[in-house]
Amino acid sequence: MSAKGSPDRTNQILDAASRAFARVGFGSARMDDVASESGLSKGALYLYFKDKDQLIDSLLGRMVDLELRRLKATRRSEGTVSDRLLRFVHDYTEELERVGPLAPIVIEFYARATRHRTVREVVRRYFESFRSELAALVAEGVGSGEFREVDPDVVAVSISGLLEGLALLWVLDRERVPISDLAPSSLDMLLRGLRPETPSTEVTP
Repeated sequence: MSAKGSPDRTNQILDAASRAFARVGFGSARMDDVASESGLSKGALYLYFKDKDQLIDSLLGRMVDLELRRLKATRRSEGTVSDRLLRFVHDYTEELERVGPLAPIVIEFYARATRHRTVREVVRRYFESFRSELAALVAEGVGSGEFREVDPDVVAVSISGLLEGLALLWVLDRERVPISDLAPSSLDMLLRGLRPETPSTEVTP
């Protein structure tokens, strides 16, 4: 992201870029489209971003930073680990539904990551940080006895895969994948499997 200019103007440009990219894709969108969408001149746009690649990378960085901040806030909040994770997923799906038509750029980012090493490295670092935060939460649950003895890293990968997979399916078919219902219920099933087994009480005649 360019160091020039105000954060408000930078966010204005990134918001406009999100709309332009969601509408026609990374490949077809031009800097002219972003300038028009943002209400700025092309010259003003280039004061903030030198080219479309830098703009795309900055947009990805803003998205992943937001999710990491939310997850870190979840770790610091009150309640059981299960309650905190379910709150995070609720907020996660609420944000997906809020951005609505802009959600397809998530798929664009995955496609871009397969072709560009720099983008792939940004996405890899994001998931590494995301999994690390999740693993720390799961480890807290293990330590308190809320969860049985499990590998927190394995559970973190499972939760990440669950959320990312559902998000991608939701982008493709929102009618059959009601993510606001499916994500919490799917996570709840996973969390139930982590809880210690309650010894059965045998009743003798």
